[in-house]
Amino acid sequence: MGHYKYEPLKIYLMKSKKETVVLSFDEINRILGSELPPCLSGKGYNKKLFWNNNIMNYATRSWLEADYVFENCDKEKGSVTFKRSVPEAKRYMGKY
Repeated sequence: MGHYKYEPLKIYLMKSKKETVVLSFDEINRILGSELPPCLSGKGYNKKLFWNNNIMNYATRSWLEADYVFENCDKEKGSVTFKRSVPEAKRYMGKY
């Protein structure tokens, strides 16, 4: 499954005209059509969240390929902020 699980998020962000997109975990679950894993939702035993711009993560590729970068995770609100930045996304992807 891997990368393809996050394809709907990539498409959602690609269609967005906003410079900053804030999505709740529930909104992301609806976009994906499935639950986020514990490392991204904070559910279950693993309370540490792994939202970042590390290209080695399947989820990360979805927003970087849509020219967004991860900006912030508000654990209390259960939301994630993405910022449109073509140069930063390409840098994280290794495409200068």
